[in-house]
Parts: sequence; C-alpha cells; structure tokens
Amino acid sequence: MLRAFRNQLVSQVNLETLYSQVWGPTTDTAFWTNFDWDKAIKAGMKAAGREYSGQFDFTDTYMYWPITHMVAPADQALDCAAYHAEDGRLGGIAAVYMPGTDPRGPFGLIFMAIFALALLGVTGHALLRLVGRKPS
Repeated sequence: MLRAFRNQLVSQVNLETLYSQVWGPTTDTAFWTNFDWDKAIKAGMKAAGREYSGQFDFTDTYMYWPITHMVAPADQALDCAAYHAEDGRLGGIAAVYMPGTDPRGPFGLIFMAIFALALLGVTGHALLRLVGRKPS
C-alpha cells in the first residue's frame, strides 16, 4: 500500500471538506489565478451547491492506495493504444492533455518538434565528433 499525505481544506464551523475552484483562466475566483483561498472556496462551494461558513482551515489527511493503483490484472488489461490514441478511451476528456490522443494538435506538434530538435542535436554532435577527431 502507498500512503499519500496532503493538506485538505475544511470548514471550521461545519467540520466538512470544502470544495474550491482551482483553475480557470477567464475568472478571478480560481485559486491559481488570484491565490485567494476564500474566493476560490466560495466559487467551488457555490458550484457544488453547498453552503460555506466563510471560515476555513487546513487539516492533514492521508490516503492509502494499492501499489498497483487499481490497474486490472494482466489478462484483463487493455493495451496503451486503448487510451493513448486519437480515438482512445480518454481522448474526449476536456481540459486534460492525454499524450497520443491528438498528435497533430498543438501539444503533439510541440513535443514532436522537441523530439526532432533533440535528435538533430545528438546526430549533429556525433557527426562533429567523428569529423573533428584527431588521428591517433
């Protein structure tokens, strides 16, 4: 088992876990946009349809995960292409980049360019070493 630790938002009044809006480039309520926990919690709780007391704190929480992170046994497992392909199972998830699902999209092109530049650099370096070596 893997023991994972994190701090989690809780209501000081209701003693319940709080929701927060973490990300959103077009809003001023997302935590990673304004770094204001109170605004982010108000937005998250409103979106969840829950009441917010206005008082929050952080508490230590632990999660226990099996080392296999709940992957199916080998005889039931799917191959990588079932997920990492244009028509893969996870290809339609919004706001998440899944490698291989859109190879001609912006991220796919960026990663292909980085790979091509790295390959060019290694090949160029090897050629310069071969051409520029001194006879022994």
